[in-house]
Amino acid sequence: MTVGLSDLSIQDEYRSDRVDIIRDFYLPCLEQATVYKRAVGFFSSTSMAAAARGITALIRSGGKMQLVASPYLSPEDAEAIATGLKQRQDVITDTLLRELDQEFEQVVRDRLACLAWLLEQGILEIKLAVASNLDQPGIYHEKLGIFVDNQDNIVAFTGSANESSSALIDNFECIDVFCSWHLGVKERVLRKAENFQRLWDNQTPKVEVIEFPEAAARSLLRLRPEYPPPLEELPEQSRIVSELRGTYQVNDLDPWRHQTQAMTAFLQKRCGILEMATGAGKTRTSLNIIRELVAQQAINSVIITAIGTDLLDQWSNQLYAVASQLNPRFRVLKHYATYYDKDEYELDPENSLLILSRNALRNVLRSLNRPTRIRLLLIHDEVHGLGSPANIEELDGLSEHISYRLGLSATPEREYDQEGTAFIERNVGSIIYRFSLEDAIRRGILCEFDYYPIEYHLSDQDRQRIRNVYRQKAARKAEGNPMSDEQFWTALARVYKTSPAKLPYFEMFLSERSDILDRCIIFVENRDYGEEVINIVHRYRYDFHTYYAEDDRQHLIDFVNNRIACLITCHRISQGIDIPSLRSVILFSSARAKLETIQRMGRCLRKDPANPDKRAIVVDFVRVQDENAEKLNSDQLRKDWLMSLSKIRCEET
Repeated sequence: MTVGLSDLSIQDEYRSDRVDIIRDFYLPCLEQATVYKRAVGFFSSTSMAAAARGITALIRSGGKMQLVASPYLSPEDAEAIATGLKQRQDVITDTLLRELDQEFEQVVRDRLACLAWLLEQGILEIKLAVASNLDQPGIYHEKLGIFVDNQDNIVAFTGSANESSSALIDNFECIDVFCSWHLGVKERVLRKAENFQRLWDNQTPKVEVIEFPEAAARSLLRLRPEYPPPLEELPEQSRIVSELRGTYQVNDLDPWRHQTQAMTAFLQKRCGILEMATGAGKTRTSLNIIRELVAQQAINSVIITAIGTDLLDQWSNQLYAVASQLNPRFRVLKHYATYYDKDEYELDPENSLLILSRNALRNVLRSLNRPTRIRLLLIHDEVHGLGSPANIEELDGLSEHISYRLGLSATPEREYDQEGTAFIERNVGSIIYRFSLEDAIRRGILCEFDYYPIEYHLSDQDRQRIRNVYRQKAARKAEGNPMSDEQFWTALARVYKTSPAKLPYFEMFLSERSDILDRCIIFVENRDYGEEVINIVHRYRYDFHTYYAEDDRQHLIDFVNNRIACLITCHRISQGIDIPSLRSVILFSSARAKLETIQRMGRCLRKDPANPDKRAIVVDFVRVQDENAEKLNSDQLRKDWLMSLSKIRCEET
């Protein structure tokens, strides 16, 4: 007796909390179908492996597959598609035929060979869909599937799943199913089948459907990585004892108890800033907050935003481990540097963790509807940077109705910028928990450190440059275009930060303490000044490199892996980056406000598991106090502050 789709027990809905969508729906339908048609926003060859058994049955019955997807493909998938369309490869054919009789786990290994072979044999046809509505730019994101058997029975389904193993296995998904032999739905099934055919034939308004070679020729492919970077397992945090309803036990002898206290404060307030010293575990605290809110079913979406590829990558590496542990599992999406997942998040934010550069935040926030906002956690890392004039203009008010807003910073208050601080408080919240640099050193979470202030006298050249700044200020005032206080102080500070008078003192210091250059970062104001510093460093070490905005990220990786001993940089790694082996920082350039100094010295105060006796070193250049000045200059004030910090000793063992 012939068995077909109508002989299957097919439900009208498949939801991840009740069924296994692959086992209970995809595989049975594929095994009975002769045609499988699929229209999806995102496709990955991993779906071939996920449904290997069903696809094998479809092939053996002489079946065909038609796929329409948006041109978001991994480089590997794009190459496999091009290979399959261009030429026959007997090696690939042999590989697939051998593995058709093997288990699902074995097929996964050659998913790209499988994809290429299916295309080459004509079993699979792929077309790409590009949204062509110029008034409302977007991507093609329809999710429609059609199964047809040899008796012309049709099963149509629509819903949230894309054609990838992540969507089919890991994500929480729901699809609605319509069978042509069920009463009252045949007309609807036929309409969906017709919709697919119109799409396939490029007869759907606002969507252009084209062959893969043409899409490649027109540079329409949007290549993106298929897999995350290597997973960095997070240590279990036995110090946090949480119950589902959010009550916590805190061990007073635990040096890391501040993380539990910070998490408790946020869960109570829902919105606010955690002011936690660099190295005190702001990221880890945030990850625990995510776990707890998901466990409470309070959120189903997370956006994490920061500035800088290095910091965003650091977040990304840690989030993959967390996402896989959540129930339901979350997917990790990225939109920064070479990643372009913003559109996918906007169209389907549920059960998603989006890591986003701050300059793309405005468009994402504007796209969120109210139901999404109510169940969203928005995390601003290094939140002090949020208060810039550009962000105030672009982002003010866009966080309205977001239930959970978390700011993270060692220095959240913007000195000398009341407007920026007020904006942060208005859009994120006030400071709800503090754990200072002093607290972290006393608790033994950060290293004790030695402070070396190198005092220098301004040169005649420096004094002339200062007089020029005052002349410029007077000229601007006379022209009716006066300098603001910020512009004036910035111009003066640039003179101090780039004073050539520091260089001879630096060389004298290195002649006695050249060991400080080992595991060291030198902060300078600009590349030109950095070249002067390099001329001196080169006399004592050869294994150093620069790391400016235009430099290759490999320089940082080499430093982290101890292949080079010293980095000379400006602002690129002032904040957020975790380099435990870093032992010393040299501050040629320090801002008037404490914020930048805290961020920079915080890089070397982190504990190093490989060196439990680590003691950090901070070298600072301090302008000599003018004898006639009534108040201490900013350098002298910084010196007094850092000197007092260097005297703090760990009080806990």
